[in-house]
Amino acid sequence: LTIQLVFPNVMFSCVIYGDYDDISLEKTTYPIHRREYTNKASDIEKFINEITRKCKGRLPFHGGDGPEAQKTALREIKTYAFNENTIVFHFTDAIPHIDTDNGQESQMEQVMFLSKRWNWNWKCIVEDMKTTGAHIITFANQNLSIWSGTSYYNMIGKTVHCKFSTEDIMKITMNEFTELCGLGKSKGLSQYNIKFSTIKERLLSDRHYQTCA
Repeated sequence: LTIQLVFPNVMFSCVIYGDYDDISLEKTTYPIHRREYTNKASDIEKFINEITRKCKGRLPFHGGDGPEAQKTALREIKTYAFNENTIVFHFTDAIPHIDTDNGQESQMEQVMFLSKRWNWNWKCIVEDMKTTGAHIITFANQNLSIWSGTSYYNMIGKTVHCKFSTEDIMKITMNEFTELCGLGKSKGLSQYNIKFSTIKERLLSDRHYQTCA
């Protein structure tokens, strides 16, 4: 609701990923669950709750325990209609499978990439994402510093370290969003810049917020 208050025509999507041998996401051969674009934040909430239900509470919880299928996730979201108005909030607790990784999960990912004719090289993935013009911010669990993972995600965009608690994630995500909108210390990005007067006008004209008042 906060984001829709500022951008009433905003569209949301969600991608949840793990790794190729992660039974917690009930995968067979593909570690991705995605929700197509919607203008209802409640649809995203329902999607996440449904995945949680299917996993029977077995979602990963400790983090920082090894590489995951970030390459697959990034290639998957690249199929979306990305442009300079797209913001990607990426939450992770591990590095991607590095190009010299020959572990089982890495080999499974490489086989999948070959089947889709995708380039598995991290730098190629980074350059491909940059061509979209999308703004990607990675929120990394503090454990990720153990793996020096920040350098991987800095190649794509900004990386922010935080504790993976609900309160901290909400707080730091909104901080980054307000920075993009020019409401923080920086000037933000021109296409996202807003004024408080704009929000006031929305509040006064929107029946939903008048009803809630």
